[in-house]
Amino acid sequence: MKKKNAKDGVEPILYNHGEVNELKRRIYPMEYFQRYSIDDVVDVALYPAGHVMGAASIFLEHRGRRILYSGDISLSQQLTIPPAQLPKKVETLISEGTYGAKENQLLTRYSEIERLSKSVKRVLENGGRILMPVFALGRGQEAIYMLLMLMGKKKIPSVPIYTNGMVASLSNLYMSNYESISEKDRKWFIKSFQNNVTVAPKNIERLLFSREPALFVFSAGMLVEDTLSYIFAKQMLPNSRDGIFFMGYQSPESDGYKILQANKNGDERIQMGDDSIEIGTKNIDIFNFSGHADYQELLDLPRRLQPEKLIYVHGDEAALENLAEELQYEFEIQIPSNLQTVEL
Repeated sequence: MKKKNAKDGVEPILYNHGEVNELKRRIYPMEYFQRYSIDDVVDVALYPAGHVMGAASIFLEHRGRRILYSGDISLSQQLTIPPAQLPKKVETLISEGTYGAKENQLLTRYSEIERLSKSVKRVLENGGRILMPVFALGRGQEAIYMLLMLMGKKKIPSVPIYTNGMVASLSNLYMSNYESISEKDRKWFIKSFQNNVTVAPKNIERLLFSREPALFVFSAGMLVEDTLSYIFAKQMLPNSRDGIFFMGYQSPESDGYKILQANKNGDERIQMGDDSIEIGTKNIDIFNFSGHADYQELLDLPRRLQPEKLIYVHGDEAALENLAEELQYEFEIQIPSNLQTVEL
């Protein structure tokens, strides 16, 4: 925010480090499934949401009326995160709707792993490097886990894997503290990570201009300006041997989305920040390793909980309306606008 504000004078600086530290002092941990009371009026419990490590859906009970706010949720097994767990029934469900427009989403996580492994193998065997932009929490751990697994099975060449400090820190937290990983998996992941993954040095020049085959698992997932993934994408796009493989959703405002669209349209150049970048590689793709419920899961969620009222939030307008249309005869549905008050 500081950088953007200094650049254009428009981007607001919403908070500073001191305020973040003050917030951290006010946070305390809550166990999954345990009931907590707020002023003896509302009971609260957290349910595993299956989205990323530590993610929770929020269960509220007030005067016998039960409410579940899903937050970001996934009902299917990921490589590193188990699926969401749900209460038996609620009167009100507030559900996310990120993938509510994807009616024909037939790809499974395991078919995507196979598709990714073939693409990675092709690029590496051709002497190229691969950038995998990831969200530091969730997709970062799954991408590294998957690459190590594929190397172990000889499905892709064994090459150095580089990541950045944030992804490495969260991966170490996952390996040391996450309770939903078996000890066998934990030991394998720790050993494989130590033997094959290197944190990129602060001086990235040598790595940035190297032509040795390698895998770069860097945040940010949508190529936020001046992040490692953004810097490497600008350097790698002109090279016909290199590849950029996105691991999940790209916002239409992001540079990741622009790159995908430019590749789809056959464009020769793309504007990234102040620079016009040549697009020399055709090895550009997106793979569905999302931590969000897919279209069918978004339909299954209210059908499992049977709420009297269903409220959709957190999704493009078309996606939420599509879900509402599909379920209009089964539930009373609302799609509130931002700041709108809803009677529960």
